[in-house]
Formats: sequence, structure tokens, C-alpha cells
Amino acid sequence: MALPSTGGSTVQVIQPGWDPLKVRYGQIVAVFIRDYLDTNGQPRNLSDPACGVGIQGVFTPFAADNLTVREDLLWSANGGTSNQGWFNVGLTKEDSVQVDSTQTVQQTPTGQTLRSVRNVYTKLEDKVMFSPLENSNLIKRLRWNLPLTGWTPDDGVPGYQLLRGETDVFYERQVIQFLIDTDNQLLAEVYPRVGPDKTGKVEFGRKTPYGPESIGYDVLPDPYTGQSMWICEAGATWNSEADSLFETTVPAVTPITGLKATVLVPTPAALTSPTYTVSLQSTAGGSWSAGTVTTPSPSNSNGWTTVTIGSLSASTAYNALKITATASGESVTTPPSAPFTSTSS
Repeated sequence: MALPSTGGSTVQVIQPGWDPLKVRYGQIVAVFIRDYLDTNGQPRNLSDPACGVGIQGVFTPFAADNLTVREDLLWSANGGTSNQGWFNVGLTKEDSVQVDSTQTVQQTPTGQTLRSVRNVYTKLEDKVMFSPLENSNLIKRLRWNLPLTGWTPDDGVPGYQLLRGETDVFYERQVIQFLIDTDNQLLAEVYPRVGPDKTGKVEFGRKTPYGPESIGYDVLPDPYTGQSMWICEAGATWNSEADSLFETTVPAVTPITGLKATVLVPTPAALTSPTYTVSLQSTAGGSWSAGTVTTPSPSNSNGWTTVTIGSLSASTAYNALKITATASGESVTTPPSAPFTSTSS
């Protein structure tokens, strides 16, 4: 690719890549957990369509509207008769829900260079952790790694006792960690198979609630989904970002013979079968006029759409163009392109 003779301003080229809507904070967080094995001793397959899967064919905790959290997740949903069997760990310490990731690399030094000539992974490790505040029976069972399958929360039972044998049994779990940045920004990380790691000390004190300081799990491979984890996003603001890439990416214009030009733009993911129009600007600061989108229909490939425009004036310098996509009454428009000059014929 030849070096362009001119470029755009920072406002034209750099600023469209900024999107403050993509900044996330966990204003509310939540952790759901359940056993990896079901009541029949079989692994819970999170790629089974019966569990409710998303567009990648794996479980999602969000409803089909991609705006809300599913109401069938918890063990108590639908009167306890039809649900996904997850348990909510309840209140946690501030900023304690986290993922700790480690990548260990083997370097290859040589006698000829000061730099490693190749790096290879020797270890990948992820740990999910949270620090509970509630003295619930669920937290007690997680502390001692007791089974959850077939168990119903029994908080408040008169004469309650919980026994721990001489040896703990290694129960694997499944975990969902929710990050909620208002109901318009919903994010969940799903871990289909985790194994117990370190449980922190238990405080008997005046300044710290009774219970384990922290509970952690190692992320393990899951043979059913073939994944170690995945991220799900939902909410009205998230859904609107499918248009933001189209609205923030500067179109790439390539003049071609026949007084035409091809214009490469991101495919507007939120619009179904959109129609495209083009606006042209002859001089900087001048008015915009409607151009011509030629047939055949724009072609789509790997998330990009090529729109061909025609009826350009021969050997004419244009200051910019903009592409608008419209479907079902909704329209999105790109930023102005860089200046371009049409072909002579």
C-alpha cells in the first residue's frame, strides 16, 4: 500500500476512535454459583440449548431481549420447580469481586543477542475471588467445600448444625460474576468449571464480619463447551454501541474508473438489511448534497461493508463524503471522510 500524499486532522482521524460509552464501572456486582455436577452426577453442559444459549452457542444469564437479566436463574425461581439452580452469594466486601490472571512465559536467550528470540507460554492461570459479608449457610458450605446440588438453603432452622468431616471433598463449581453499571450496562463473566483454591482466614472480631476473609477458585478447562470462560454483555447502552462503530469510523474512499468510488465502512450490526445513501461535500465548510449509490447492493465481508457510489464529476476534488445506513426507521451516519479526487473518466 502506497503512502498517502496527505492525511486528516487529529479531529478527523484520532478523535472518532474515542467512545466514552465503553468505560465500565461495577457500581453493583453480584456472584452466582452452583455445582458443576447436577443431581445425577453429570456435568452441567453450558452449551446445551436447553440451558438458554446466546449467539455463540453457550449459556447467557441475559434474556432474549438483551436488555434484562433472566428471572429463571436462581434456585428459588418459579417456586423452585423450574429454574437453573444458581445461588446468589449475597453481599460482598467492597471491591472484592475480582479475577486475577497470570501468564507465565519461557524466554529464549541466545549468545548473539541481548533480547529473547522467542517466547512461549508455560502457564496460564486465572482465579475468581470474592469476599463475602453475609453469614449465610451458603457461605459456610463454600468455606468447607460442601455440595450445593440437592441442598436447599436452611438459614434459621432451629437447632441448626453443620458438620465438617475429617477430609474435605473436592467439589467443582460454576460461577457467574455480574458487573452492573446501571441497568443499561450489563456485563457478566461466566466460568463453566472452577475448582476450589484458597479460602481466607475467618475473623472473630469486632471490626470484621464473621466469615471467611475471601473465597477463591481456579479456572479449569470445560470439555463440554471447550471454553475456560466467556463474557456476556447486554443493556440498552450496550445495544446502541453496535451503531457507534459505524458512527465513529472514518470511511475509506477509493476512486475507481467509471466516475465511481468504493467506500469501506463498518457493517452496522444493529440494523437488519439496511439501505445506504451518500452525501458529498465539494469544499471545506460547504453544503452537503445527495450522491448516488450504484447497484449491485453493497457487499459485506468480515464486519465491513463496501458501498459503491457513482455519478461523480471527472477529475474533481471532493472535500468529504458521508454514508448513511437506514433500516426500520433508524438511521446512522459515518463521520466525514478524508478529501479525495475522482478519476478522469
